[in-house]
Amino acid sequence: MNSLSKLCAESVHKTFGSGARKTVAVEDVTLSIETNEFISIVGTSGCGKSTFLNMVAGLIEPSGGLLTIDGHPVKGPGLDRGMVFQSYTLFPWQTVLSNVEFGLSKKPYRRSERRDIALRHIAMVGLAGFEQSYPSQLSGGMQQRVAIARALAYNPSILLMDEPFGALDAQTRGLMQELLLKVWEKHKVTVVFITHDVDEAIFLSDRVYVMTARPGRIKAQIDVTLPRPRDYDMQITPPFIALKRQIMALIREESLRSIAHEEHFDA
Repeated sequence: MNSLSKLCAESVHKTFGSGARKTVAVEDVTLSIETNEFISIVGTSGCGKSTFLNMVAGLIEPSGGLLTIDGHPVKGPGLDRGMVFQSYTLFPWQTVLSNVEFGLSKKPYRRSERRDIALRHIAMVGLAGFEQSYPSQLSGGMQQRVAIARALAYNPSILLMDEPFGALDAQTRGLMQELLLKVWEKHKVTVVFITHDVDEAIFLSDRVYVMTARPGRIKAQIDVTLPRPRDYDMQITPPFIALKRQIMALIREESLRSIAHEEHFDA
């Protein structure tokens, strides 16, 4: 464990409830993520991926263990972290420009500076010309671009993304993955990305963590050594397919173990 890493988790666990209703969601998670790394976390449904991300975000407290960012314990939400959810979480009564400016209101910028920063990030995600549009006037992919622009506008050092493209159709999802890589390469921010899509995880990431079925532990760390920059055609190459086969096998093991566990208690 490198104490100088951007994000460190040491024996982190989280339980909900107590007594007969006690549920161990995350157990003994230890990992280290370096500055500007793009990592993804995959696993079966309910394995604790989002719970872990919410602990990093400071939205919920670990039941034990230690989470640090730049060596400092995580104590609640902070402007050092940007969050993008599967649901677009935009303010429907505000324009694209106002939505992106929102996070900047907590920083000591003049109004003109906030506007300039917001406009620059709106252009960065390909939405120049839509500044005065409202979320209801945008497609799902466009709304998620606004959410990404808003999360990056106040210059967080870590971007936390929880299934951000899960609600999009396959074509839009692919385009958003390519856009995210371009933004990441330009913005240079550490990304922790939660997804059920193994292809997506491999295409985007430097490393992929596979979690066990609940309680969620780190089952494996898979290094993705595919060259960057990446294009969509890479997903049909033998090295990509080999990585996919390896990760899918690990997830399948956990799915079968989870089913066997449930059948044992139902018997």
